[in-house]
Amino acid sequence: MVMQMSAIDLETLPGAGGDLAARHYDRGAPDLLDRWTPVADWVWAQSAAGLLLEPRIAGGAPGPRAAGRDAGGQELAGADFARRDHLNLSSHEQVIAAAKEALLRYGPQAAGPGAATGLTALTLALETRIAEYLSLSQAVVFPDGWSAAVASMRALLRRGDRVLMARSAPAGFSDGAVLARAAAVRLDAMTPEAVGAALDAQRARAPGAGLLVAVEAADDGTGVETDLAALQAVCNRHRATLMADVTRDLGLLGASGRGLAEAQSMLGAVDVMTGSLAPVFAASAGFAASGHGAFKDALRQGGGPQAAAPSPSPAAAAAALTAFDLAEAEDGLTARTQVLGNANWLGAALTARGFDVLPRPGASVAVRIGPLGLARRMTAAMQETGIVVHLAESACGCEWEFHCMSAHGPRDLSAAAARAVAARGRAGDPAWQPPRLCEA
Repeated sequence: MVMQMSAIDLETLPGAGGDLAARHYDRGAPDLLDRWTPVADWVWAQSAAGLLLEPRIAGGAPGPRAAGRDAGGQELAGADFARRDHLNLSSHEQVIAAAKEALLRYGPQAAGPGAATGLTALTLALETRIAEYLSLSQAVVFPDGWSAAVASMRALLRRGDRVLMARSAPAGFSDGAVLARAAAVRLDAMTPEAVGAALDAQRARAPGAGLLVAVEAADDGTGVETDLAALQAVCNRHRATLMADVTRDLGLLGASGRGLAEAQSMLGAVDVMTGSLAPVFAASAGFAASGHGAFKDALRQGGGPQAAAPSPSPAAAAAALTAFDLAEAEDGLTARTQVLGNANWLGAALTARGFDVLPRPGASVAVRIGPLGLARRMTAAMQETGIVVHLAESACGCEWEFHCMSAHGPRDLSAAAARAVAARGRAGDPAWQPPRLCEA
């Protein structure tokens, strides 16, 4: 039997990106597993109502066409703007050949963490390549970008230290601060002025504390790119360390694709850089890099995930190395130009149609679409009309994220803009109901 959800439920209950556990988790239940039963009931009811579309189950390699099914079992069709493979390198024949060769030689896994037995010649080559790409002396690879951020914070911070981050900071920053037992200071925006004032206050309270400023290069908390040069100067004045996550811009921005650091003439000048290789470089892997001579030893010996989590597989390292080669070649420049043009066109088209598009740089278009209930109905309406888009959920408001690819064509982009308008109208119609949970 499907649980009935009222209109107020749909408007106020947060999703995976909000405080879902805080609203539904039964802390009073003595059984630790039973505490999650109300959460599972809510998730099932949302899925049965056709309003919980993620996690989506992929039916093939990332590409401009959707394949697979959503959380309710509905088949996906049409243009895929939900998965991130901006230059479409995951399906490139050279990347696949390199991964296959590594798989045959090394097997499917690294067989150990990077601080013990998980390194291979391919892994070390990837670390060297990343460091050179960023004009830094040292880099360490991880299973994903989250692990890289967490490990960096665990290695650098101790109890009593402070880490400054945006209220909208990624999970790796928040979790890293908790695991390092450092005090997290949340700011509305990571502008040089706001960070400088916060550093003044923290230095006055704790003159001997370590201070880390953790930012996303492509978003200072307001949807605008971070001023890396100004922030690094502020950090230097306060004896603080700057750590920039470059997941959204690496491989896409800058004259040769080295990110906003290149565009802002800051290659090799940021204290620490972290990120994921998945959006551009065709590998489930992350990295942390620095120009400090002790950085690699700090992460190998004190970074947590380096001692416990398996290193990226040799196949992933081989795929990433080949993807770096392709991204730096002429075809890579062409693909970057195409995908950034796609994102610019789509952002302008959605703005012209009355949507609130954030001015965030890169190959993804972020659109504010309001509270959760409306956002889920709009997303379901988009999917029903053949446009698959990621919904970033928050109790404070939700955003569509259109992850553009170089392989998206004019028809995909035009359809996304037109059907966004149709979805907005359909979601506001009380008579419309999204496709329901498949029983199979």
